[in-house]
Amino acid sequence: MGDALCSVEGWVAGVDEAGRGPLAGPVLAAAIIIDPHEIE
Repeated sequence: MGDALCSVEGWVAGVDEAGRGPLAGPVLAAAIIIDPHEIE
């Protein structure tokens, strides 16, 4: 994500999922929200 978008919005969120879907098996989803100024 570009620095320009981070400076306007202020936060970065990432979401990911893994699995075969609810009809074929379990699904695991995770999300994280970070302050872009804390990224080294």
